Amino acid sequence: MKIEKIKKEDLEKIWILESLSFGMGEKAKSIFKKEIAQYEGYKIIIDNKLVSAVFFQKMLLNFGTVSYKTVGISYVATLPEYRGQKHVRKMFEYLIPKFEKEDYFFTSLYAFKIEYYKKFDYETVCQSLKYTFKPEIVPFFKDETLYKIEYLEDKHLKDYVNYFNNNLYKEFNGAYKKKVANEKIYNKWILDLEGYVRIYRIFLKDKENNTKGMFFYGIKRTADHHQKITVFEVFLDNDIAYKTFLNYLANFRDQADEIFINTNLGDRFEYLLNTLYFKKEIGTKQMLRILNFRKLISSLKIKNGSYNIAIKDKMIKKNTGNYFIKIENGKKIIKKSELKKSGMDIGLFVKLLFLDDALDFYGSKGFLKKNEIKFLHAFEERKISYVTEDF
Repeated sequence: MKIEKIKKEDLEKIWILESLSFGMGEKAKSIFKKEIAQYEGYKIIIDNKLVSAVFFQKMLLNFGTVSYKTVGISYVATLPEYRGQKHVRKMFEYLIPKFEKEDYFFTSLYAFKIEYYKKFDYETVCQSLKYTFKPEIVPFFKDETLYKIEYLEDKHLKDYVNYFNNNLYKEFNGAYKKKVANEKIYNKWILDLEGYVRIYRIFLKDKENNTKGMFFYGIKRTADHHQKITVFEVFLDNDIAYKTFLNYLANFRDQADEIFINTNLGDRFEYLLNTLYFKKEIGTKQMLRILNFRKLISSLKIKNGSYNIAIKDKMIKKNTGNYFIKIENGKKIIKKSELKKSGMDIGLFVKLLFLDDALDFYGSKGFLKKNEIKFLHAFEERKISYVTEDF
């Protein structure tokens, strides 16, 4: 068995491997190859046969006011006849220490097999939500002062992405910068492979022409000749933007059978909808793994005080240890000693760092020590994490 870097000449074999793993048909081939060309990857070779592959992109992950170098892993696949032989484990055991040596803070992935990736100290840090409801339940807000709707043509695609890059992505902790160069590939994927007939991108503008929200959606014909409306992204600044968005959806009452929204709109959206006649379910979950604990702690804003925490890392030994942290008037002292007793798994630490509700739950149920709770509550500028996809 050999682990080697993937080369351009491997792409045909990679396509066979990935299409078998993810059920992609021949229509997806050209689009997949264009997309995968922007990634780096490693393969496992057994008896001159490519049996497993892992791809990754270099990204920026936002936490608080800082952007961190991150490796985003995707397209993890193994030929069916070689599964169950720990090839993916061997690949991760090779790559995770490699990423740490290359000075990355995190490695990230979107996972459906949550428990599997926990073996490598990945933990869920945020999730997308999927709302499904009938158009007829959407309320109209006739008496409200709503924002105006501005449709963006294809030639304004760059404006849409630039607005996200410059005004939104820093506000959504856990979100990645969008890449304009890849946006057209994403459009083609939705139109050609998912069967949507058209994509619409919309800005919400106030009277002074300031952007107060943005969303994009697709329309698809179903087998029973109804229309399926899917909102792929939505960012809304305030209640007026939410109401404008709902008013827009209400106009599909006579045309669509169901509306799907793939986003984390949260409690305000549910309150405005004011009904129980919709379904909300968890979609994909983003998982993160810390690569250098001490370096991450050194970069974060922490309240003045003295703290201690014990960390255990199964794959990167230098992270394991007892840490004493003292912050006074902006100066930070970090001392590390040998781990003599049990420590918190580094995967659990990243989950508690990113998710307030997880920290509240683990703390209230007695799963955390007092010193761990004190330390985790000391991080400034904590925000709930939201997911946006990186295309």
